[in-house]
Amino acid sequence: MQILFLLLLLISTSSATHFLFGVNVKCDLDIVFEFTIKHRENGGTFLPNSDFTEEMTLSARKHLFFYQKGSKSMDFGLSYEPYAVIKHNCNRDGSIRTFRKDLWQTVKSHGLEYMEYSINLTDQREF
Repeated sequence: MQILFLLLLLISTSSATHFLFGVNVKCDLDIVFEFTIKHRENGGTFLPNSDFTEEMTLSARKHLFFYQKGSKSMDFGLSYEPYAVIKHNCNRDGSIRTFRKDLWQTVKSHGLEYMEYSINLTDQREF
């Protein structure tokens, strides 16, 4: 039983796809804004959505470029459908809004996937 568990652990570790998200966040308002970001996968019709990354909270003024890393293993299907969930206060009334940014579909590669994108949070509507 222990050997089977170790074999499954080895397979799941070696078949993981690692992600590096390069994100350029912009806010056109002249404020220090805060945002929380998490990258997730759209599970589709029959599977729940799942996380690629941990939630990260950052502060910035005008713009910020950062990296966020994550991984995914033991998943069904032939591709990943990543998206970002961003909670931010880059709006004129300073309230917290939640925004979803859909990213492009990527084929599972069991290696490293690099995805770079830009988002302007100024007055983004909630999803």
